[in-house]
Amino acid sequence: MERAFVSMWEQGHGFPRYKKVGTMRSFVFPQMGVGAIENSQVKLPVIGSVKFHQSRPIPDGATLKQARIVRRSSCWFVMLTVQWDVNIPQAMPTVPSWELMSELFIF
Repeated sequence: MERAFVSMWEQGHGFPRYKKVGTMRSFVFPQMGVGAIENSQVKLPVIGSVKFHQSRPIPDGATLKQARIVRRSSCWFVMLTVQWDVNIPQAMPTVPSWELMSELFIF
């Protein structure tokens, strides 16, 4: 507790929060290593390998950025954040609405 107050004053961190066990619904592993997913298991730092059900395939060429562990009712879920290059199609050029109106009402 003393370390929390010292870091609050010296390093500019915020006031320490008092947390009971089980009050936090989720926590994040912000940096995932290469090859973190193997055979329906994800390797998490400190925790180790954890089984998971993969509901969607991870695209080829995607890199795993972070993993968030979330508790919902009685189950734990892992949410994986991935990044990959996607070609975004160009938007169709739009015609101003006044030009359309003039074509409709030709006198």
